[in-house]
Amino acid sequence: MGRFFSPDSFIHAQNGAGNNWAKGYYSEGSELVEPILDQVRKHAECCEALNGFQLTHSLGGGTGSGLGSNVLNKLEQEYPNKILFNYSVMPGSVSKESSVSGMGSVSDIVVEPYNTMFALNHLINTSHMSTVLENSALYKICANILRVQSPSFADINYIATQAMCSATATMRFPGASNNSDLRKLCVNLIPFPRLHFISQAQAPLLSRSNAKYFRVDEKEIMSQLFDSRAYMSSIDLKYGRILTGSVLFRGAEVSSGEVEAQIKRLSDKHSS
Repeated sequence: MGRFFSPDSFIHAQNGAGNNWAKGYYSEGSELVEPILDQVRKHAECCEALNGFQLTHSLGGGTGSGLGSNVLNKLEQEYPNKILFNYSVMPGSVSKESSVSGMGSVSDIVVEPYNTMFALNHLINTSHMSTVLENSALYKICANILRVQSPSFADINYIATQAMCSATATMRFPGASNNSDLRKLCVNLIPFPRLHFISQAQAPLLSRSNAKYFRVDEKEIMSQLFDSRAYMSSIDLKYGRILTGSVLFRGAEVSSGEVEAQIKRLSDKHSS
């Protein structure tokens, strides 16, 4: 997969930010901002119709939170009319569920909450849409749905990449009803500019080894989508309300009529 990207595009340094937001934002991180923006400009000029930027970063570490916030601010200044779409990995901690499932803590860094709070301030004011990926929820998906008791980074990343691919699928594949892009997603999903943190679910959730043995229909996908266990963040739909929603289907044999029927069935079931 490394050969997929041009070697000139990689920006790297010898030092990390040491789990310190300030080092990522001001000192070590600020030295890398200009080389990063140079590469962004070079690739943006090659685009025929630049829709926006998709940023993936972890809020628990110093580089993802500090340097990520800095890059986000610079992109907003240089490309004010483009969509800034974040996939933000929230830190995971010890919970009753993780203790029961035997996973324990998925993190041992005590300053993660501070890094996250500093980065959230920039996400609220700068990002146009932020999808929450929560570490503990991803581990629970591996344990409870995929039956992977000791998930590797590849297993966790596989779930995250499936979710990320869904958001841009309508721009990458031709189709009769493909009329969605990042801007339309933001317009339709976000009621107020600052309230742009969304929860994403994925279905069907299958491990990489089992995916080729399963075949699911639209009804099964819809029922899985609105199951709390399929969400990338630790939420319980029984105790909340959905303000807006968008369902993106991928596949050559998806029936739009069946999809609409299943959505109507769900809406009628939860009309109260």
